[in-house]
Amino acid sequence: MLKNSMKNKIRNLLPLLVAGFLYSCGEGKTSLFEPYEGPVLVSHNIESVLTDSAHVEFIMRAPKQIRYQSNDEEFPEGLYMEFHNDEHQKETVLVAKYAYFTKKHNQWTFKDSVRVKDYIQNRLLATDELNWEPDDERIYTDKKVEITTGNQLLKGTGLEAKSDFSDWEILNPTGVEFLGDD
Repeated sequence: MLKNSMKNKIRNLLPLLVAGFLYSCGEGKTSLFEPYEGPVLVSHNIESVLTDSAHVEFIMRAPKQIRYQSNDEEFPEGLYMEFHNDEHQKETVLVAKYAYFTKKHNQWTFKDSVRVKDYIQNRLLATDELNWEPDDERIYTDKKVEITTGNQLLKGTGLEAKSDFSDWEILNPTGVEFLGDD
């Protein structure tokens, strides 16, 4: 009877001993499982429309959206954003071949052929990278920029601007080209 009881205790402890041994061979890891940091949601052909009192304020379209555990979002195949003003007019359109949204800092980064078209002031911003901080209502970059305004093409490196592109500055201007009236 005592031998059977001892066998049962050893049989019950054996899995715990094996698990402890395997755990101790984990080279300093504090867990048997690594936390998953990959995508938690992948969406295709998305369109989001934000309205207020039945009036469109914002439209976002993307061929692919990836959301991560941190609620960061990646748009690896491009992004289209359309902003409307209080008069319900299409005010600004932003297009990029790649975008990333960092939830923790509420910051967007747009890359590769970034274009911002201001329909009210008839201006076009072109750059390879642009950052947007909605809380601070600012956009900026340290990359090469070109801004077309009417019949001028302004060139430089670096940009600081309000989100609505109403007030902006090229930090290091490199030239102005006058465009024809063709």
